[in-house]
Amino acid sequence: MNAIHPRTLSSLLRSPPVRRLWLLLVLACGVFTLFLLHAVHTFWETAETYRRNHLREMVLLARNQVQPVLDELAAGAYGRDHALVLVRERVRTMTFNDTRGPNYIFMSGYDGTVLVQPYEPQMEGRSGLGLRDAEGVAIIVELIRTARENPDGGFFTYRYTPPGGNSPEEKLSFVLPLPELSCYIGTGTYLGDVHAGEQRYILATAALAVTVFLLLGLTFVTALGALARRGGELEREVEERKATEQRLAEAELKYRSIFQNAQEGIAVIQDGLLTFVNPRIGDILRRPVEELTGSPFIDHLHPDDRAVALDRYMRRMQGETLGTYPPLRIRVPEGERWVFGTGVLLEWDGRPAVLVMLTDITDLKEAEQALHAREQQFRAVLTQAPFAMALLHPNGSLREANAEWLALHGLHAGRDAALGSPSDTLAPYTLAQDRYVLRAGLHGLAEAALSGEAIVTEPLEFPPDATPDGEARWLALRLYPVGGAPGEPDAVAFVLHDLTVLMESERERQMLLADLSRANRALSRAQRHLQGVLDAMPSAIVVADAADRVVLWNPAAERRFNVTAKAAHGRPLAEVAPELGRHLPRLHAARRGGAATPPERVVTRTETPAGTQTGEVRRVEDVTAIPLETGDEIWGILRLDDVSERAAMEDLMVQAEKMASVGSLAAGMAHEINNPLGGILQGVQNLRRRLLDDLPANRAAAEQHGMTFESVSAYAVERRIASLLDGIRESGERAARIVANMLTFSRRSDPSRVPVQINDLLERTLELAVTDYSLARNYDFKRIAVVRRYDPQLPPVRCSASEMEQVFLNLFKNAAQALTQRDDGPPPVLTLTTAREPAHVRVEVADNGPGMSPEQRRRAFEPFFTTRETGAGTGLGLSVAYFIVVTNHKGSITIEEAPNGGAVFVVRLPLA
Repeated sequence: MNAIHPRTLSSLLRSPPVRRLWLLLVLACGVFTLFLLHAVHTFWETAETYRRNHLREMVLLARNQVQPVLDELAAGAYGRDHALVLVRERVRTMTFNDTRGPNYIFMSGYDGTVLVQPYEPQMEGRSGLGLRDAEGVAIIVELIRTARENPDGGFFTYRYTPPGGNSPEEKLSFVLPLPELSCYIGTGTYLGDVHAGEQRYILATAALAVTVFLLLGLTFVTALGALARRGGELEREVEERKATEQRLAEAELKYRSIFQNAQEGIAVIQDGLLTFVNPRIGDILRRPVEELTGSPFIDHLHPDDRAVALDRYMRRMQGETLGTYPPLRIRVPEGERWVFGTGVLLEWDGRPAVLVMLTDITDLKEAEQALHAREQQFRAVLTQAPFAMALLHPNGSLREANAEWLALHGLHAGRDAALGSPSDTLAPYTLAQDRYVLRAGLHGLAEAALSGEAIVTEPLEFPPDATPDGEARWLALRLYPVGGAPGEPDAVAFVLHDLTVLMESERERQMLLADLSRANRALSRAQRHLQGVLDAMPSAIVVADAADRVVLWNPAAERRFNVTAKAAHGRPLAEVAPELGRHLPRLHAARRGGAATPPERVVTRTETPAGTQTGEVRRVEDVTAIPLETGDEIWGILRLDDVSERAAMEDLMVQAEKMASVGSLAAGMAHEINNPLGGILQGVQNLRRRLLDDLPANRAAAEQHGMTFESVSAYAVERRIASLLDGIRESGERAARIVANMLTFSRRSDPSRVPVQINDLLERTLELAVTDYSLARNYDFKRIAVVRRYDPQLPPVRCSASEMEQVFLNLFKNAAQALTQRDDGPPPVLTLTTAREPAHVRVEVADNGPGMSPEQRRRAFEPFFTTRETGAGTGLGLSVAYFIVVTNHKGSITIEEAPNGGAVFVVRLPLA
């Protein structure tokens, strides 16, 4: 390189560009010096803020973990002493790591008693008011003052010798009051190492500044030649950085989309709270995302699983590597669900947090439990069945068998083979080669059974050479298809009923009876005939002698009065059954007159047991008194016939006639209402056409009166006349639909069956129910929330639409009446569910009312049985519904108890 001439160098140094470079260098050095000073100051403040925030976060996290106990204390579930014990147990386990190693959360009372000191347990229970720092400051006293004066927590600095140290160091503590328990919790950290690190940082910064100044001086010489080259490089770097930022933005958008649309639940837990959740978490917990954000995560867990989840969370926060979570239960509004998840420690907004991914495995868990229960039931049936039973594969080979079946076939496999693990000795077996099938010559039995046909034979006799033990046996063969589609069973159940002992006993009994019959036929014929007649009679027969003592008491009388014939014989009628005492005058009149008295209807009312059902039970009987000549004296016969059902049916027929009259009246009213409704709808249509539609006649009429059609239209728009007319039309159409439903309901039931969509039928009935309840005084159906859980793939059912409308309307009325009896609790809800079963369509009508007792559910379908006050109901609604579903449609209707209170009426209608 050629040397630069001094004059040239002097001229270059005095040139304006170089002077500007010198000025720029001086300004750069000054700015860099100010930047270094600002960096040192910022570092000092940041370090101080970080220390304080770290201590505050640890104490707030501890407060979040004990908050459930404080909530239970506020609710009165715990006493103060019990709550203090629970809080101390939780705080004692809260440890973490800081710059000096393990640290902890301490706890002291406002009276100075040390409550929690994990690393110095000997201090717990003692007073710490005498504890002072190196400068004589009472530490506990100042901590109590700080906690009392700062409801949101406060800091306190003092000098104290650390464990294992030789000299006192500056220590910073943060305390948070727990006024409910008259105490505080807190934690602290020593600042000696921190200050030393800060000093090292300042020295390193000063050394960096000197080094930078030297480098600036050295680089200044080469700056002139490098400026242009560096400018080009900077321009390329700026372009590359913009491209990188664009790629980062696209990547962030892509990952955010994946995060929001993930099928797994994803949540970030920080300080024990749900800081961020994706929409899938809201679906799993059945709550809005906004409600979940900021809530403690353990509040959404089942109480029995909270300890495990909290322990794993604390361990992850401490940096421990853990595997996947075990299946946990979460709480949802309708109960609980099962989830399976994983977690990982990450940094969220500059602080540690746990990222959790959850999968809803409720359906899998329920299916697993159902499968296990079904398998256990099958095992119990197979092993404990009192007869020989085996399960065959679809190809006829043996799958499982119990010990009795194996013994009848001469197979002596071990216990495992008998219970479903066939050994080599069982492998060759097939149904077509079964010894009993071949011996009985049942050709085609194997093919019919394997094709899905149920086979049942009469008892067959097998000689000694046909059985493995050489004994003659009577066996009945039965084969049933198990599971699978028609004609393609998953398995075939093969049952052998050993009836040998029964058949032999029957033979002996027949022979003995024949001998006894021939010997005693003449003697016992009359007695057996009389006794048979009396025993078979459904009427209660009581025979009394002249002194009104019981001589004969048939089984019907035993059932009627709950007294055995042996206990009643020889006792006075009034003593055996007080109810018979009132029939004595009728019995005496029959003896005196020598003829039977006409049947007299007697009603007996019995109060129901307390706590089961208010009201009374009514028994209606026809009582007849008959004289009986015995030669020496005249006895008497009382015959009591229970005609309760006949009387109830008579009352039911009367009520049905009343209901038919009401239906006819409703039909007539509906027809009368239809006429003005038609006029209203036609008038609204003509009014809209003549006022709003751009027709020549409308324009001509407007111009005739000095107006334009556009001004009339503008006026109509300004006054919202179109919306008012639409409101009238919609109200009229709704009234027309209601009238149509009333007409359909009031028509006489058509005995023919047609395909009906149950979901549509339920909606029509709901419209009718809403109209009915809007007129009632004690409840309003419109205030009841209706939840629909319809199966959209539900097939049609062949039924009478009008009859099923009556059934569902009665169920809706019953549910609405029950909901009015619940003064507290959640709002009234009526839930309608439809689903398809193998051979039926299932319809559930559920309410969240007060529910029904077992006695009420047992008697709910009895005619005239009601839980309402006298005059509030006839007790016929459910009995009519039962008659329509069971008798007319060959279905079933039952009552179940809802899991969360209320009652569930389940209607099953057979598929065509």
